[in-house]
Amino acid sequence: MKEQTINVLEKALIDIISNTTSGIEKGIVFLSTEIPEVIQQLLTWKAVDSFISLLCWMVLPLIVFLGSKKLNKFIKEEDINFRKEYTKHEHSEEKKEHEELVSIFSIVISFINGFGFVLTAIIFSANTLWIQILLAPKVYLIEYAAKLIK
Repeated sequence: MKEQTINVLEKALIDIISNTTSGIEKGIVFLSTEIPEVIQQLLTWKAVDSFISLLCWMVLPLIVFLGSKKLNKFIKEEDINFRKEYTKHEHSEEKKEHEELVSIFSIVISFINGFGFVLTAIIFSANTLWIQILLAPKVYLIEYAAKLIK
C-alpha cells in the first residue's frame, strides 16, 4: 500500500513538474515573440509623449509672442491717434507722460518676447527624448533599463 501511495505521489509530482516546465517554456516562447512589439510600442509611446510635451511647452511662448505683438500694434495705433489729436494743441505734460508710457510698454513687450525666446530655447534643449528615440533607440533602451534597475 505504501509503495502504491509513493508511486501515485511520484506520478503526481512528475506531472506537476512537467506541467510547470511546459508552462514556463510556453511563457518563454510567448515573451520572445512579443518582446520586440512591446519594445517598439514603448519607444513609440515615449517618443510621442515627449514630443507632445515639447509642443505644448512651445505653444505657450508662441501665444505670449502673438499676444505681445497684438498689444504692441494696439499701443502703436493708440500712439498715432494720440499724436494726431494732440498735435493741434500743445499739451506738453500729457504728451510727455504718454511718450513715457509708450516707452515703458515697448520695453515690457520686448522683455516678454525675449523671455519667450529664451524659454523656448531652454525647453527645446531640455526635451530631447524624442530625438534620442528617433536617432538612437538602443541607447535610450539601455538608459531606460538602467533606470528600471535602480
